[in-house]
Amino acid sequence: MKKGFWKWVNEVYTIKLTLSNAQGIVLPIGSLPISSTGTILDDDFPIVSIRDTQIVYQPKIGVINASITISLLDSSAKNIQSLVDGVISYHTESGSALQGKDFIDDTSGKLTIPANSDLAVINIPILAADSSDTPNETFKLVIDKVDGGIRFPANQSS
Repeated sequence: MKKGFWKWVNEVYTIKLTLSNAQGIVLPIGSLPISSTGTILDDDFPIVSIRDTQIVYQPKIGVINASITISLLDSSAKNIQSLVDGVISYHTESGSALQGKDFIDDTSGKLTIPANSDLAVINIPILAADSSDTPNETFKLVIDKVDGGIRFPANQSS
């Protein structure tokens, strides 16, 4: 294959094959060269994985961060590095923990996992407890969008 036949276009490879100087077959006059373009989708992107996070205590005063580790994994669940920056847009939603009461309201943003890295951390500020007997509470971290050289599994939403 000649150099330059492969072209990188937004995570898609294209290849153009051209038939010319055919021998042993009969083709209509003027039909050569015949060409066709094929597309190969690159499905080897690292996959975003979110590790469960537990905070041992909710502070009595002030704020403490819930540090949520975002990892990049290959198809066999081993850590892998992306060759380009990956950007993850996210936001939080209330569960039994309520936005504005238990954690900072409107926690959202974009996390960049730099090229040649395999993880990054999102910090969610947890507010002081309103009483000493606060039960275990949960909230959701929702991944809105991923860009760059990473993807989010189709069967996960948050």
